[in-house]
Amino acid sequence: MELNENTRLEDLIKEYPALRTGMADINPRFKMLQTPMGKIMIKKATVADMSERSGMPVDELVAAIAAKTGLGAADGSASLTPAAEPLPTARAATPAVEQQDELGEPLSERPAEMDAEPQVERWGKVDGFKVIDVRKAHGNFFPGLKKRAEETAVGEGLHIVQSFEPIPLYDVMAELGYEHVVRRGDAGEYHVYFYRAEQGEDSGEIAFRPIALLNFPVIDEELGDVAVNFWNLTWNDDKRYLSQETRLLLSMANALGAGRMRQASRELIKAYAHGCDSRAFDDVFELVAWNQGIGNFASEIGPSTLFRAYRTIKDQEKRGVPRAEIVEMLKERFGEQNPDVGVQ
Repeated sequence: MELNENTRLEDLIKEYPALRTGMADINPRFKMLQTPMGKIMIKKATVADMSERSGMPVDELVAAIAAKTGLGAADGSASLTPAAEPLPTARAATPAVEQQDELGEPLSERPAEMDAEPQVERWGKVDGFKVIDVRKAHGNFFPGLKKRAEETAVGEGLHIVQSFEPIPLYDVMAELGYEHVVRRGDAGEYHVYFYRAEQGEDSGEIAFRPIALLNFPVIDEELGDVAVNFWNLTWNDDKRYLSQETRLLLSMANALGAGRMRQASRELIKAYAHGCDSRAFDDVFELVAWNQGIGNFASEIGPSTLFRAYRTIKDQEKRGVPRAEIVEMLKERFGEQNPDVGVQ
């Protein structure tokens, strides 16, 4: 099999299955190959297509793929032939880990190469991590998982299994003092190993993480994967031009225009916590009144939880209360416990 710009990605992955996850080590943009949309791309893309998508020169990409598979001729060409020690796949399994949690079901396998990870070697064996398989959990499993995470001692860990990569959990767990490693299993499921390196605490921002996305697999597992990756691309991609504060303001305005007051309230609080000047909210509400009409503003927006949060900001600023204290007040009054704001 020849490896060049015309080589089809589907053919490469058929011969070397580990490339589907291993490509992300070559370039972070290839991580999307692990998503449902990536499955479609794999069937159509060539090495040249992947080069164009990632911005990597073709020759560098060819060399990286050859190195990733442990192959390559001595003269520097990249003719793929069986290697003596091929890349270990993320789909092998070790002896059974029979643990069970009230949030999920027993799990019998985990990716084998975990023990070889330098980070995992520093943690020690992960066999003792509490296994929580939430693939068949009904409803929002996050409150129970967060409680278990808060109760886990420093030096111990959790092994989460989900049908999609639970990206929104990473920042949440990091605030609680956790490091993590993620691997794919034999059936395409995600195994995320969280190790508590220090005693972190809930800063209060956890309430406004997109945890509701974790409900999508209840409808369809692939939809869950798509939704989480779409959120990650929208909010965490470093290619975005607008500042986070501006993006949150636009998201608040869009939600308000669509009548989604719950989301608009959350975006306002996040924007203020990110440092947005309250005078920007003045502009947004003025434009809403202009575009939607004074009557609609008076009857629908003025009495809303969103506007109460806005008035709280303005009132407290007039009293000279520091921003940090106002943010804490907003989290207390308009957090997940507020039925007009919470999504858990």
